[in-house]
Amino acid sequence: SISHKIILSGSVANPGPRPLLEGQTVSAVIAGNFLRTGRPAAVVLVRLGPEGKTRELIQVDADGKLMDEKQDYLLRDGDELIFPGATIGPTSR
Repeated sequence: SISHKIILSGSVANPGPRPLLEGQTVSAVIAGNFLRTGRPAAVVLVRLGPEGKTRELIQVDADGKLMDEKQDYLLRDGDELIFPGATIGPTSR
């Protein structure tokens, strides 16, 4: 069986490919990836589609919950979630 992967990049503890679990959503990945510096204010979903790569900004509140539940997409093979350096709460800078 072919293993499906998602890619995490940016301010995550261990950037790189991860196995894609069946039924895995954007919010599940955010909840499961503790950041080096607090919580993300947003993540960017990069997805390869018929027209090429699309990028969508997904806003996250101070509790790590998505601002818009409609953006809690089911992840697909090859999706990338970018955790920008900007975070909510105390930072180490």
